[in-house]
Amino acid sequence: TLDYAKNRQDWSAMIFFDIDKFKSINDTFGHDFGDLCIIKAAKIAAQVGEDFGGICGRLGGEEFVIFFPQLKPGGDGSPIDVLFDRIRAATLKHETSEKTVSFTVSAGCIYIAPDSPQGFDEVIKQANALMHQAKKTGRDRYIEEKLS
Repeated sequence: TLDYAKNRQDWSAMIFFDIDKFKSINDTFGHDFGDLCIIKAAKIAAQVGEDFGGICGRLGGEEFVIFFPQLKPGGDGSPIDVLFDRIRAATLKHETSEKTVSFTVSAGCIYIAPDSPQGFDEVIKQANALMHQAKKTGRDRYIEEKLS
């Protein structure tokens, strides 16, 4: 967790994301289909977490967090880029309408320096605020910030 990373003097990172326009998905295709979208997003997030040494959790509704106890900022193929690539490539078939449906997410990504004084709850709040900024600027995007 965050304390583990700080004790090891490692950078860590947190991605806070949710499914864009989820209410519209539920209203258009039904709650059972909305649940399938949540399951799909959760599986993708869990795999990204596993691929990069992190852990994923659902905070409620369509909100998720992925925490990486040893992850420095920068570099190609970062977890946030991989998450977005995989979500954008994912589709679900709505059986009744026979439509192929895709969805997007918006996210806040916080990189936490080992000497950062912020605790876990503060980091979640800041990542959530960044996610909301991403939504206000057009959705299907993320905003990153470094805490040092």
